Amino acid sequence: MPAEASTLIDMVNTLGVNVVTLLAAFYYIQWITKSHRDERTKADEMHKEERLAWMAKDSDSDAALRSIMADSNKILGDLKSVLTEQTTLLRQIVLDQKK
Repeated sequence: MPAEASTLIDMVNTLGVNVVTLLAAFYYIQWITKSHRDERTKADEMHKEERLAWMAKDSDSDAALRSIMADSNKILGDLKSVLTEQTTLLRQIVLDQKK
């Protein structure tokens, strides 16, 4: 008989079936808990890396959007100036026509 089997049989004879079963269950629960904790830690690290990549991508997109908005605001400001000048000229032409 292998040494491990005789050790197990000696434990059962000395401690009893219930105590050996409880010890085996305790060991199994500890093993599962550690395995789950290791898997969770690995998944959290992967999620953190993915989240940081998305945040960097969002920052780049936000910068591009701000640039587009600034250009759009400048163009609209220029358009407002041109329209104001044209309106003033048209008003002047209309007033000159009325005279």
